[in-house]
Amino acid sequence: MDAQTVPGTDLPALGALARQGSAAPSSAPAATNLSDAVLAGLRERARREAGPFIDPVVLRQLEGKLARAHPEWLSAVIGRPVHGWRSLGWTELVLLGLARDAEPDPPVPPRVLAEREREALQERCRAERLEQQAEAWASLRAALPVRVSVAYNGSGRHHYAAYVSGAEHIVVREPLRTGRLRRDANRSLCWTPSRAPHLLFENLDIPNDRIPTCKACLRTAERIAHPHPAGQTRGTEKNTGERTAAVSASILALELPTDLPADSVVGGAK
Repeated sequence: MDAQTVPGTDLPALGALARQGSAAPSSAPAATNLSDAVLAGLRERARREAGPFIDPVVLRQLEGKLARAHPEWLSAVIGRPVHGWRSLGWTELVLLGLARDAEPDPPVPPRVLAEREREALQERCRAERLEQQAEAWASLRAALPVRVSVAYNGSGRHHYAAYVSGAEHIVVREPLRTGRLRRDANRSLCWTPSRAPHLLFENLDIPNDRIPTCKACLRTAERIAHPHPAGQTRGTEKNTGERTAAVSASILALELPTDLPADSVVGGAK
């Protein structure tokens, strides 16, 4: 083969045609940059060069070339839907080898691009949500009368090496006395005598940036930070109720893992 044409045909050389790109509009992502003319030339060449028998040496070379080939690229080159190269015939394998030589770095398939964009959008939304939750928790924490920590309840059920239940609790680090509420140091705000055996907190002295997820702890913290005016019964002030709902919704709107069992507990003592 010379630098200009394919032997036996009047087709331009593969490298030159590959650089011409596809005839499809640039606005529409394609699985391959090889044009229809290039693919037609490659298919004709594969039919001539394949022969009736499989060459083991060439087959081993093709395995290295096609190890990471995406099904969309394979389908675009073959001209029909293909899910993997191992089920293809010898002539088609030779065609894929020629196409890989002509296009060593094919474009990222449209489906992969769409998946990457979706994951990036989810990550940005998650980062923004976590930032909002952190700001809401910092504001609530600053309004509490005692020093607190956020700790995970380690008494929940296990699934292999991971916890499948439990929540991040607000633990007071000093004795708390406010109104009728009494909490000894190192107890969670949701503590009750019946919950006590099921609350286990460790490493309270290690600083962390955790955000509480226990709904009972958050409701209690909100009542402590923003008590009802004297003489007013609970639930009679619209603004207080709206503020409590807003803080709880902001902090509790966490994106839960999708691989946990359906009965996983998010709030409460476990």
